[in-house]
Amino acid sequence: NLSTRPVLLITQIAPSGVEGGSSLGTLIFNALNAAGEAVSGATVHVTNSDVSPAVDITTTTNNQGMITIPGLLASVGTYKISVSKTGYTSEQTYDQTASFIPNVDHSHLSAENANTTTKTFYIDTVSSLTIKTEDDSGDELGNIAYRITGTKKTGVDGSGSAVYVLNDAATTDGFGISTYNDMTWDSYAFSIDGAATGHDIKETSAVLPLTIDPGTDTTLTVTLVPHADNTLHVTILDSGGAFVPNASVQLTRPGYDQTQLSSVNGQVFFTPIEDVAEYTITVTAAGFVQAVQLVTVDSGVRLQVNLTGV
Repeated sequence: NLSTRPVLLITQIAPSGVEGGSSLGTLIFNALNAAGEAVSGATVHVTNSDVSPAVDITTTTNNQGMITIPGLLASVGTYKISVSKTGYTSEQTYDQTASFIPNVDHSHLSAENANTTTKTFYIDTVSSLTIKTEDDSGDELGNIAYRITGTKKTGVDGSGSAVYVLNDAATTDGFGISTYNDMTWDSYAFSIDGAATGHDIKETSAVLPLTIDPGTDTTLTVTLVPHADNTLHVTILDSGGAFVPNASVQLTRPGYDQTQLSSVNGQVFFTPIEDVAEYTITVTAAGFVQAVQLVTVDSGVRLQVNLTGV
């Protein structure tokens, strides 16, 4: 007997490789920002000249910040990938050479038969940084050598030392200015070699290490004074990481007793200090619990004191 009931047929269709073919692999790539949110419209470039036919694919991420590339020939560590977007930082994998070994995050990818390779890169809007060096009177102080180093790494060099996204030894111009554009968000160490330049850092307009957030324009003003062999720089912060101005900072040991008030940037600088020795530092500020600790003073010591509210 023939039935008149309807019949629903469902077919699942997947590209070759995604469904688990025996000779092809699949790449699933995600572009996320610093907050872990999807970055749509990012350009992704995938190449591999070690397979035949060679692979050279350029595509863009969807609204979920993702792309799927099926049908990749099996190959170990030969798929190169980069991601970029106008106004954003960029990321990529790197070749290994005698002088550079990329870390896991920046090594070329593999495609495996009947398997899926997943890769995520983080990109976000670029930032800028302007460094200004000035003397204690606020006048420009040019041609000052410095070093700025982030924490993000791409690998190691031939001697095993870390290779950073930014590790720059540079000099401010004749007007005491140095500018960086297209910076990635990170925490940056900043230093000046007092013995080499003849200048010590008395104060900075931001807490060091310097935090650069995505899509920000930051100016770091660095106030310099003549170099001394033994110094102590102290930064006073509250529990939220904000500067504490007008804090009394007392540095003592037998035969030595000096007190300074922290600046608007929550800093004091004791210079010169004759004796290399252990000192007691006492920090007192209205609305905060007094902080007392020991510190050994020698060449260019920097100390951060975090106060707790009463």
